[in-house]
Amino acid sequence: MTRLPKASLIALLIVAGGPSPALGARGKKGAEAVDHLALAALLVRDGHPDRAEVELAQVPLDDPATDLKLVWRLRGFIALDRQAWREAAEALEQAVLAGDADPVLAVFIAQSRHQLGEWEAALTWLAKVPPESREALPRLALLEADALLQLGRTEEAYAVLAAAEAAHPDLLDASRRKIRLLVDLGLYREAAEAGRAFLDAPGVAVEDHLAVSRALVESGAAGEAVALLEIARLRYPDDPRVTAQLAYATLQAGRPLAAAALFERASYADPARALDAAELFRQGGALGRALAANARVLDQTAKVRQRLGLLIELGRFEEAAALEPRVVRLGLGREDAVGYAVAYAFFRTARYDDAERWLRGLSDADLFEKAAELRRAMAACRSGETRCD
Repeated sequence: MTRLPKASLIALLIVAGGPSPALGARGKKGAEAVDHLALAALLVRDGHPDRAEVELAQVPLDDPATDLKLVWRLRGFIALDRQAWREAAEALEQAVLAGDADPVLAVFIAQSRHQLGEWEAALTWLAKVPPESREALPRLALLEADALLQLGRTEEAYAVLAAAEAAHPDLLDASRRKIRLLVDLGLYREAAEAGRAFLDAPGVAVEDHLAVSRALVESGAAGEAVALLEIARLRYPDDPRVTAQLAYATLQAGRPLAAAALFERASYADPARALDAAELFRQGGALGRALAANARVLDQTAKVRQRLGLLIELGRFEEAAALEPRVVRLGLGREDAVGYAVAYAFFRTARYDDAERWLRGLSDADLFEKAAELRRAMAACRSGETRCD
């Protein structure tokens, strides 16, 4: 969400331009009467909105001498401080209706309407901000672009972001959002070109490298993404996201074993990556490394499911069959593919009754033929027709 400067930081400038903050005036009997409006202004300036609200409640709105512009302005800024967006917008709009022409009010009304999801109203108030104020607050362009995107006016949003990027090269969020918009539109090649230029700018973050590399991969330039991420890994050696993204780009570049090794390295900081590493090692035929990576998987359901397949693929059927209690405990036996794998492990260890028990629980039509073949093989083994040791 686009954020502008906090209301209280600007309130000082606004309140300072109001009436003289004399706290008292002599009444008819010589007693000093409290100027509640001036006191409220000082309290807002000093960061005491709750106390200011108490003073404002004592200001007579029907008194012709009351400065209604200041009353509504103060109420608006108190509401902004509390992030009471509707109350803030309505109070500041009342200040405008009372004759307050300060352009900063339009800024904060636009922000409030944006926070409320009232995109058209936000754009209407942004249009009332004069050019010199927009120049002083370049982040207003981000607010405008977001409202336009929410209304489906994509081309206008892009134009706003491009103009902001050109006028304010140090406004990195404009470049970030422009690249993200290109990616969202599926214009990956354009996003990649814009991203390469952007990453040379000072102040870019690791998230920027990740976003641009994703754009490169999606645009079919996985090799370029790998090169970019190798540089990013030198800049951010302790960020596991860079290594994981490099692994993904490497996989897309057609190097599954290299990708597996990178996922394995990332898994030491982020154990969730161990599952990916094991699967890629399996696909690359490095079953021993796949089993070692599987040992670091924390998700027990995913770990046992994957380990069962690996042990069968390695021909370690006794170990596979020994997983039966964990399969049952984790509820994996309800998955027909897992049930068939357990049955096969029991078949290969000549425990045919156990294998039949698991085959009877299958309900997947696609596995019926495989189950039938396994039953025929067990029958042949039992009859001595086939040697099964």
